Amino acid sequence: MVQFHTVTPLLFKGYALLFPEALLIIAAAWALFADRLPGRDRGAAALAAGAALVAGVITGLTAADTALFGSKLIASINPRDFSDSRFGGVALCVLALIWFIWTAAAGKGRTAEATALACLSLAGALLAIQAADLIVLLLALELSALPVYVLIGYRRGRAPGFEGALKYFLLSMLTSLFLFYGASFAFGLAGTTHYVGLQNLPREPLTAVVLIFMFVGIFAKMSAAPFHFWAPDAYAGAEPWSVAFAATLPKVAASFVLVRLMTVLQPQSELLKWTLLIAAVLSMLVGVLGALTQKDIRRMMAYSGVANIGFVLLALGVVGTPVAGSGLYFALFFVVAYALPTMGILLIVASEGGSISALTGLSRRRPVAAGALVVCTLSLIGVPPLMGFFGKFFIFLAGVAGHLLPFVILMVVVSVISAFYYLRLVKAAFFDVPEETAPACLSDGQYFSWMLGIKGAGQIEADRPARHTPLGAEFAVLLCALLTIAAGIGSSLIITWITKPPY
Repeated sequence: MVQFHTVTPLLFKGYALLFPEALLIIAAAWALFADRLPGRDRGAAALAAGAALVAGVITGLTAADTALFGSKLIASINPRDFSDSRFGGVALCVLALIWFIWTAAAGKGRTAEATALACLSLAGALLAIQAADLIVLLLALELSALPVYVLIGYRRGRAPGFEGALKYFLLSMLTSLFLFYGASFAFGLAGTTHYVGLQNLPREPLTAVVLIFMFVGIFAKMSAAPFHFWAPDAYAGAEPWSVAFAATLPKVAASFVLVRLMTVLQPQSELLKWTLLIAAVLSMLVGVLGALTQKDIRRMMAYSGVANIGFVLLALGVVGTPVAGSGLYFALFFVVAYALPTMGILLIVASEGGSISALTGLSRRRPVAAGALVVCTLSLIGVPPLMGFFGKFFIFLAGVAGHLLPFVILMVVVSVISAFYYLRLVKAAFFDVPEETAPACLSDGQYFSWMLGIKGAGQIEADRPARHTPLGAEFAVLLCALLTIAAGIGSSLIITWITKPPY
């Protein structure tokens, strides 16, 4: 077995904590001037993919005791006080890497500016999960969120996209004001903006108002109920490839921020517990009931995300119990277990179309993508040995140990119901056949065969050559599925890394 202390001199320290952000800003600058540089749009996305890969490696190998600017940015000094940001940083970089690979291979039209926006959003997300100061956190969260508003409404000719972006912007700005307002009161009560000072917040009604205001701002960025109203319209109006980014990275970053705040707010456990559990119940119920009736996959995944965020909040709801620490770690694991398959499904939708019927015949056209779709949907349902199963199983264990049995039962019921709308995607891809209507663009012979009833539309569709899909796009989708499988099999190793980092 490798003794990690022997390679400690090789680990990145000091200002290396900012190297990933610096690389991403350079990649964003390159993308902004892509028209004048080699490779143009696709070159910018490929460069961003390389920057995300290197950023992930540096983040994963950053020494635990790295702190900058008076400990306003911290990798991980004391696991009892701060969650380790390195796992979150690696997860964010992997998700962005997959998105950049797909964009470089299959992106249509001008994607250089979108690549720049994604790089800036990722840089803000990395800073947010490393933050140990409220001022740094607020600035980093806005840097992460502002580019996403533009990505939602990126195609100017799409009125629904513009409407969705506007709703997202207005609600997010309003809830951000709550977060800023709560942080200002926290400074007044604690006398400092550093996270350590939040442990000294007095037990009085004003503290409850402060924490609720701060949580409102974070819940909106996670699209937790009842602050989820922007998500279905924003996702449905945007193009699926931008939704794949907006539905994963900002939620992962906000969840890691919430976990890091929870580690220093343990003295307020009674208030936090019921705030989190109420939001968890609302999110699970609103999410699963909203997703059941959706025919647009983007709207379905929006409501599905609300339900899955409810699971994350349930894991955090064990605060104040002996298993509070385990709940925090399991929440980190689950949010990544949700994000990976969600990214895979939405990237498939980006190539095929937004409606469930658009997936009809996917197994014949793109067998690799169809297989990846099965893996991603089964993981979201919670089928072993996939990552989603272990994410839900760990939350189940924490909930039972934290004496939250009614909430755990609700989680199980919601998971069972969710299988209905997830499996509709698999049904469409493997078992549905095209309607018996005259397909477009048939040859004369095919048209007369259809008219005479010799061949149905489904048979003619099967006779057609498969639509060309770039190899890079197939690889991005396949990578989501493979990582979901690998992370499920190696879930115990990942939990060990989160709870007891070896270096």
